[in-house]
Amino acid sequence: MAQIKKWLIICIVMICFLSCSIHKSKSHVSKTDSIVVLFKKGWIEHSVPVSCSSISERVSDRKADTIMKIRNNDFYRIKKAIKKAVTIKQSGYCDAKMSVQVDTMKICICDFNRVYNDKDEQVSFDLSVIYLIKCKSGYYNYFEKEDLFYFEEIKRFGIPADYKYAFSGIKRPVRIKPSSKIVFIRSGDN
Repeated sequence: MAQIKKWLIICIVMICFLSCSIHKSKSHVSKTDSIVVLFKKGWIEHSVPVSCSSISERVSDRKADTIMKIRNNDFYRIKKAIKKAVTIKQSGYCDAKMSVQVDTMKICICDFNRVYNDKDEQVSFDLSVIYLIKCKSGYYNYFEKEDLFYFEEIKRFGIPADYKYAFSGIKRPVRIKPSSKIVFIRSGDN
């Protein structure tokens, strides 16, 4: 009887161990196969501008709010743009509104669509890729429709087809999470 109890306990421990290992491998998303986006919701202003280096440090401290599959073409377009970003002459300061990380590369999208790296150097970046990142992350959903026309990229490319104001039909809570962390993974579709 003691021998059966011993084998039963060993079997239960092994099942628990295997189920934890399987669950961990399925839920784990490595940095090389993901794009991490952290953005401030809506019109958030600070008395002192938030630098790209300081917002980039905070990204790893936060748990992801959403893991989202995006088309392979979109995934690689964003990844390629970040890796090919070239330092240019700085034109103003950065008040970082969004941080985007791919592998070890980090950029921030600031006011007026200026883009900086994590060394606080301004880099060249395609406006259509900024629009793509903001669309896919749901960034525009935290602005009322009338306010969207202040964005240069909206004037050029239009309001996203899936735009839905995040606070429509609900009472705005006293305290909402001021930022959101989204992780993009490849969907396998083109």
